[in-house]
Amino acid sequence: MVMNMYDELSIELSKGKILDDYVKEFLREFGYKDGIEILEFSNYLIREVEDILFALDAQNREPVELLNDLQSLLDKFVRDNLLNISNLEDEIKLDNREKLLKTLYTLVYDEKQWVSYNIGSNKLVSNIRRCILKVLSAITEFQNNQMADMDNLIEAMNDKYPIRQGGTNNQVFLSHAYIDRLYTLGLFLYFYDRNIYLYIDWMHQPSGQLTKKIKNNLLIEIDNSKQILFLRSLNSELGLQGGNRQIREWCAWEIGTFDYKSHGTGDKYFIDRYRRNKKSKSRSQLIQDFLPFSYVQNGRLC
Repeated sequence: MVMNMYDELSIELSKGKILDDYVKEFLREFGYKDGIEILEFSNYLIREVEDILFALDAQNREPVELLNDLQSLLDKFVRDNLLNISNLEDEIKLDNREKLLKTLYTLVYDEKQWVSYNIGSNKLVSNIRRCILKVLSAITEFQNNQMADMDNLIEAMNDKYPIRQGGTNNQVFLSHAYIDRLYTLGLFLYFYDRNIYLYIDWMHQPSGQLTKKIKNNLLIEIDNSKQILFLRSLNSELGLQGGNRQIREWCAWEIGTFDYKSHGTGDKYFIDRYRRNKKSKSRSQLIQDFLPFSYVQNGRLC
């Protein structure tokens, strides 16, 4: 099967690849050995789970086979870590890696108990996709919890990756959910290599600031940005009944402010994480006029 540009870009920007190609190198450069170990363990899981998700979207294998693959993947990790899941009842005795595997194992087995192999194919695919996304979310939460002290590296990073002088790179404002920060760090490095300075708020604003101060800083950076990129993820959008979606409050404020500052003429794009059904109309009204990010040309999103 030949992939089109959108499929290739989805894989290029998949979390597993971004973390491997950019974040791991960043951690190695700054000597954050604990972070590399966390990534090497958890990101292998992410890469394997994403491969299952891509196969589900490509519709070149039976959905039930892919759910079984997900179970087999977790079985392998349980065996490799010499865990007996049935006896893991005392959370106090578990290390963080074991807790993650127990969470993933429980997620998949709970899903398999209620997923009926006799339901319609569309419903089955939707259920399996939901299971896969739950697994990916659990791994994301694990990574964030284990890498809390990464904040100490950001100041050094900003010194090494300044916005280039003389207007030789375009500043793009990234609207995203904070929980996706490890992935957004990789996106920053990805776009920096392509002559785009991705402004990511958590990397530049000290923690603990008052809301008014945060908004003032955001107003300045939105005004300095010629384009906005919205990261659609499980965390930046909340599913509502009826298939509609609601963008989180901060993201909605950033998008509305960009529209106001640019008089509605600014370039607006989104990255669609894990929602690859091109027929889906379940986007929030706030981003109905956003274009899917396709490529970079001359230091600009296109």
